[in-house]
Amino acid sequence: MAVIRYFGQIAEATGCTKEQISLVNSDLKELLQTLNEQYGLERFQKNIAVNQVIVNPEDAYTIQDTDEIVLLPPFAGG
Repeated sequence: MAVIRYFGQIAEATGCTKEQISLVNSDLKELLQTLNEQYGLERFQKNIAVNQVIVNPEDAYTIQDTDEIVLLPPFAGG
């Protein structure tokens, strides 16, 4: 099962910081659409990381059961 982690306002909106879901043949875009429908996350700006690498959610990526997907609020570097 893939693990999804939420931080900041996104965690507040979902009511949790982590959940596991089975994603058979799903891609990242489908997952984000499902999460938007379930939690209303489209209202938040967010960065998406898959296995600790920031990704473009528009890029094609098939999710594996071993993946860790993280939804992060925007952050500034320094």
